[in-house]
Amino acid sequence: MITGKEAERIVAEVLHNKHPDRKVYSRGWGEDDEYYAPIVFTNPVPKGAPVYLVNKQTGEVEAYSYRPDRPIAARLKAMKETKYLFRRVIIRPRRGA
Repeated sequence: MITGKEAERIVAEVLHNKHPDRKVYSRGWGEDDEYYAPIVFTNPVPKGAPVYLVNKQTGEVEAYSYRPDRPIAARLKAMKETKYLFRRVIIRPRRGA
């Protein structure tokens, strides 16, 4: 079983691998009985960026395209949220690399 902070870090690493030249920020996470949904993003946010869900038991990451008419939208709205007051930098790009 993983925690919300660990799920946040896992998704931040996935985003950092996709965009190594950008900072990765977090605003918290949502959770239900089975999944965490970290609110993790880069700045600027790419158009059509997926929503990531992390399984609480296995730590497996699943990416979804968010659309208001899909069942995932209702699940995300029903999740209990833990938010930070300010966005936090999780991963910074390396300088001079």
